[in-house]
Amino acid sequence: MKRFFILAISFSVLSGCMTSRDPLVWFWNNGFKMSDKEREVYRTCRKEASKFYNGETQGELWAEFARNCRKEKGY
Repeated sequence: MKRFFILAISFSVLSGCMTSRDPLVWFWNNGFKMSDKEREVYRTCRKEASKFYNGETQGELWAEFARNCRKEKGY
């Protein structure tokens, strides 16, 4: 009976968090929702990384460049 109760609660909690607008999903993925300024920095750094590296074939270099760009801008 305990197992059924735990499974039922787990299922209801997990099925209730299926949208990306749910605060629990935001926290689970990357803290809480990004500010508009932070989102713009991420977008800018992704565009800059794409100018120098192809994300499909040079994914590690692309990710490193984007990460360093965000770090330079304070994120």
